[in-house]
Amino acid sequence: MKSAFEIAAIGVMALFGAMPSGAEAKDWIDKVEISRDGIDVIPIEVTASAKGYKAIKTSQHRFLLRLYAKATPGERIVAGKVGSYKVVRMFEAGEPGKWDQVLEGREIGGGEAKSVSRSYSVTIKLSQVTWSKNPVDVCNEMLSDKRKKGYSVAEVLGKNWDAKTYVYFEFQALAARAGKAKSDKWNINNTAGQRHSFAYSVPVTCLAGN
Repeated sequence: MKSAFEIAAIGVMALFGAMPSGAEAKDWIDKVEISRDGIDVIPIEVTASAKGYKAIKTSQHRFLLRLYAKATPGERIVAGKVGSYKVVRMFEAGEPGKWDQVLEGREIGGGEAKSVSRSYSVTIKLSQVTWSKNPVDVCNEMLSDKRKKGYSVAEVLGKNWDAKTYVYFEFQALAARAGKAKSDKWNINNTAGQRHSFAYSVPVTCLAGN
């Protein structure tokens, strides 16, 4: 039986049109996982006008990620790619306008590691991430809910409110035979990849209006 947390996570991933994990080829990779590493308490700030919320004030955010990949016996992890869009692939261009980053060499075990587990902290422009729901929409939905409960627009916009949204991340790890990995002679034809996706919870502050 799935826990309440697991059910909630699946529900959030459904907003992205994706399930929590997905694999391309399990032959050479035992497990791939991306998750949050630590507590992210810095909120995304959203500004308000006299009638509602209008724009994201925060331009960038530092995301605290943990990456894990484990190859099967006889193989080694040789590379990885992290992105904020669906279907991240090492040997293909990413989604236009969306953030991604390739990890090779010492960044992901140097081609000698059967398993890799590392913290990965990265600052990304918020215009380059994929939201489950845009923070402005989150704040305006909160405003609508408060109005239904009897608050006036002025009352809601007269103070800060806390909310939450999610950013989509996906991690693909690549594995190659140990010999190819050690000699750094791996390529698209002699590697296998597996992906995992994750909904990163981000705090939002709906700021008081001017």
